[in-house]
Amino acid sequence: MSKAALVPLQEGLELEVKKHDIFVGLMYLGFVENDAVKFALNANGEKIPVPPRNNRLIITKERASARILKAIERKKRISYSDTTGRIFSVPIVTGKQIGR
Repeated sequence: MSKAALVPLQEGLELEVKKHDIFVGLMYLGFVENDAVKFALNANGEKIPVPPRNNRLIITKERASARILKAIERKKRISYSDTTGRIFSVPIVTGKQIGR
């Protein structure tokens, strides 16, 4: 799903769940480090190794999770992990119920 398609999804979801005190935001992470051995499936359903990415573009899992938590705490509607999140991103929907 594209970044452009996720914004209306986030906005619609936000309207639907706002009455239940649930916050919905988007986080564009960019490239997050993979596990040492990671596989995907090809068109025939066979496991193939995921090739390594350019190390300059990768953020650590710890940095990604810290950025997600920070965005949730600040109730940011749209957040980016860093510059790579703005350019090369895989968006995820984040949400948190706000206790009262």
